[in-house]
Amino acid sequence: TYNRLDDRYLEDPVLRSLLYKDVCDKANSQDEDLTSHDIMPDEEYRPDLAAQRIWEVAELRWVVRAIAGVDAEWDPLPVGTTIMAPPLAWIRDRIRHYADNGEVTGTVSVD
Repeated sequence: TYNRLDDRYLEDPVLRSLLYKDVCDKANSQDEDLTSHDIMPDEEYRPDLAAQRIWEVAELRWVVRAIAGVDAEWDPLPVGTTIMAPPLAWIRDRIRHYADNGEVTGTVSVD
């Protein structure tokens, strides 16, 4: 089993992609609760290190990759780029939302 903050905690790839979209939308929202972080040279191939520095949670490496626009674990992060990181509590809430019921707003339920 995976840590509940790891993206692989959500087994459904559709729900996981919706979570990624929520995270990216939040990072681009210009909300006041975002934290800026400059990608450092030692983080180029270490999104886990960037996550540890931002949230003190290395498992959130997937959030760093998502908001930096990097798809694969082995692709480099854009050194020198400033990313805007959502608060840890907000990320936990979104993961919990999709893990508990996965309800997607704006859809039609077929019973």
